[in-house]
Amino acid sequence: MPTPLHFLHHWRQHLAADREDAAKERRRGGCRGVAEGQLPERRRGRGLGPVKQGPVEVSAFAQHLRRLQEGLGLSQEDLARELSVSASTLSRYLSGERVPDREILRDIYVLCGEPADLKNPSGTFAQALELLFDAKRCKEPLVHRVWVGELFQQKLRNQIDALLLKVKELEAELEEEKGLRVNLENELREVRAHSEEGASCRARLEGLEEERDAAVRRVAELENALRQHQSVLVLLKEDSDHADAALERTYAELAVVQGREVENSGRIEHKQHAMNLLYEAERQARTIENPRARSKILATIAGELIGDDPIRSAHMFDEAEGIARSIEERDDKERTLADIAPALARASPDRAEFIARTAARWDQKVLADVAVSIAATEPRRAERIAGTIPKRDERVDALARLAKLRVNVDPKDAMRITQDLPDGEIKFWALMELAHVDPRGESAALYQVEKIAWSIADESQKVKALARVARQLFVTDPTRSTFLFKEAERLSQKIIAGNIFVDGTDIMRGFAALDIVGDLTAIDAEWAERIARSVADDVLRSRALADVARNLPPSRFPQAMSLFSEAERIARSVADDALRSQALADVARNLPPSQSSQAISLFSEAENIARSIADDRSLAHISEALAVADSDWAKRVTDLIGSEFHRTEALAQVTRTLLTISLDRAEHFARRATPASAQAELLVDVSRGWNDLNSY
Repeated sequence: MPTPLHFLHHWRQHLAADREDAAKERRRGGCRGVAEGQLPERRRGRGLGPVKQGPVEVSAFAQHLRRLQEGLGLSQEDLARELSVSASTLSRYLSGERVPDREILRDIYVLCGEPADLKNPSGTFAQALELLFDAKRCKEPLVHRVWVGELFQQKLRNQIDALLLKVKELEAELEEEKGLRVNLENELREVRAHSEEGASCRARLEGLEEERDAAVRRVAELENALRQHQSVLVLLKEDSDHADAALERTYAELAVVQGREVENSGRIEHKQHAMNLLYEAERQARTIENPRARSKILATIAGELIGDDPIRSAHMFDEAEGIARSIEERDDKERTLADIAPALARASPDRAEFIARTAARWDQKVLADVAVSIAATEPRRAERIAGTIPKRDERVDALARLAKLRVNVDPKDAMRITQDLPDGEIKFWALMELAHVDPRGESAALYQVEKIAWSIADESQKVKALARVARQLFVTDPTRSTFLFKEAERLSQKIIAGNIFVDGTDIMRGFAALDIVGDLTAIDAEWAERIARSVADDVLRSRALADVARNLPPSRFPQAMSLFSEAERIARSVADDALRSQALADVARNLPPSQSSQAISLFSEAENIARSIADDRSLAHISEALAVADSDWAKRVTDLIGSEFHRTEALAQVTRTLLTISLDRAEHFARRATPASAQAELLVDVSRGWNDLNSY
């Protein structure tokens, strides 16, 4: 589509008129409604109804959007597709019913071929942005406050960055002047000590003294300037902290208000918000340069839109497949097709199966993913696809996944699939799922599961499996339960890691002990405590004791606090700074709500240690631990992470933790993720959360 530069003069000419008309109306009556017909006829969009009655600022901006659409020569449907929004949403923007986000206005100006930088707006885009801000202030004042706060925050950050550069320059210049002054003083002493009396000597001394005095004055001036710049820098940082705090309060208030609106508006609003997040994820996906990542995320979004926007979903699937097939390198092409096949299976199982079988030569897991995707609608076909996977481990894993999906729908069918699996770890966990479905036959099922647990080759997994069976058997067969716990403990002490890594045996035994402690504490706390104390690795011993303390009943609160204190003492004794920081965060995370002050102290200490060594992994671990306790604090910690990889991982973990606590906060964290591929994936996760809320 050619860029319609010849239309630019059309709205440049009238943009000032929009702002002038809006100003006149404000002088008459502030944010008053404007009835149909008040605005000149020339300012109506072609083929559109009148702008709805509302605040004059909103009407002025809606009229400006209409003229932008006219200049582009696009229909509402075509423009909506270009902007990655629904046609109904765009119609609300053009009618003044709703005010769009800044990114929508930016995307329209990009389509027009105009420079549109949200951080440094200029020209007609800057003027249009002012119209948008005025409209948002009247329609959504809290969102407007967020925008203003973010701009102010960015301005402060720019000033701080510029001032930091200036301070560095002054420091360098001051050091240079100090060096010059020292050299002049040394030269003066040398001249005075070794030169003979005479006119030339006095002239030399006077010249050096003048240069020395000038250097002293310059040093004093630079020191004064440096002190002032440093003082301003401190004040700016305080202003920035205050601005951050104010913005966070605004975010929180906006989340509360939006939460009320969602609660009051019911399921339709939940669904619409989920779809808007998907459209936003689509906009992010289209900015991804890597074709494989772009194709995969577009297909994922298309899969989520199948039921609500099938036409758009079909177009996106076609686009994703087209991107994949345009890749020249054969292996990359097949990998990309494999990425989109599971999502495509929900819309076109035949097409997805064909793609999956083509790509299966290098990764057979794609066939399993396709089978799982169609399991709800075509269970027999899904089982057939899973059963034809050539590689045994992949085939067994796929069938087990199908069995777990069928547990609550058809337990007998799930049992049939599971019984055909070979004995081992995968069959064990599938049968454990089934054991909970029919309580009347649970004991018998557990005895069968126990036999399979003994057949698991991996010793660590065998310990975990035996402990889980022992916990489930305790009520019906305490004797057998005790025996299995003893066997699990005995096996955990015999695990050998080999030469995998230094102290690997202690660490693997420690993790095995953690698995036992988690299942044993509710049954025999003293026994669980003894096992926790036997762990050799300090970090894991601290975590094990904290787990025991957390699972103790309220009646044993003093014992729990004693164990927490011991876990804290062990965590402090860890020699490695990074591991000590993570261990303290783990203890803080497990403390009960009544000990919030102690938790805050431990989290602060863990953060200070991690910051002092600039360890991104530890900061990410702390932010994850803080997600439930204090999401605002978790945000501040993620901001400290220097590595984009670790910061993205931390934001993803916090977002997914918050999905079950606060969707608004989860959405806030998702929007902070970079690169665009990570943000798009997290927005899809949050959209699923809103849809899940809608189904309750």
